[in-house]
Amino acid sequence: MISVITINLNHAEGLRRTIRSLPYQKCTFEHIIIDGKSSDHSVEVVKEESPEETILICEKDGGIYDAMNKGIRLAKGNYLYFLNSGDTLINIPVFDRINNLIEDEVIFYGDRLRGENNHEQRFPQQLRLSHLMFNGGIAHQSQFFPKKYFDQYGLYDANERIISDWAWNLTALAIHRLPFQHCGEVVCHYEGGGLSSSESPIHDAAIEDQIRFILTHFPHLHVDYQELEKSREELSKHSNSRIMTFAWKLFQLKQKLHG
Repeated sequence: MISVITINLNHAEGLRRTIRSLPYQKCTFEHIIIDGKSSDHSVEVVKEESPEETILICEKDGGIYDAMNKGIRLAKGNYLYFLNSGDTLINIPVFDRINNLIEDEVIFYGDRLRGENNHEQRFPQQLRLSHLMFNGGIAHQSQFFPKKYFDQYGLYDANERIISDWAWNLTALAIHRLPFQHCGEVVCHYEGGGLSSSESPIHDAAIEDQIRFILTHFPHLHVDYQELEKSREELSKHSNSRIMTFAWKLFQLKQKLHG
């Protein structure tokens, strides 16, 4: 069974969209809503839209990762799915397949749509360390996590205010060698505006935090990281030229074709 964990703070109508996207009539799953003591009508939305068995925690927290950890501790499902207020599930069949899995060994992930234009954001068919280090990682609303891995390897680090989900994935792949598998489909729609997203005003801070994390936990990779990042910056300086633009698009296409 999947435990859906939704984090909310003063985003009542986004929360309404999230709740309405869940397949209450088709699947048996658990929904946990962690609300950071919203001052809008979020609690009323939960009462209006959610079934009685929905678990609602309404209290102050220490940030988004502290709230996500609260949800993990409460969860009874063998799989966890983080779908925060404003984001919507759009692929019920994938949800249903994972919801009915008996084994819980694989971290599944899919693609997502994002923003008002429904831009499709694809993630690699085979997850590599390079993607996590240089391409922003995998979106948590596109992932289904076996709960046991949080029990075995720890929760999100609430002290990492921006990048804790990215850091958890990086550690899961690079150190614990946990299996990741692409489900081959779009899973959700992401509203946008996440802490570490490219449109966030603190995006640069997120990159700095990622570099600091790599230096601390993977010091042997730091020199390689800096050299590759420098190469990317040099490439971006010339990105206005037609040749470099064509070369960059060709490189992106090759990545999509080969995962």
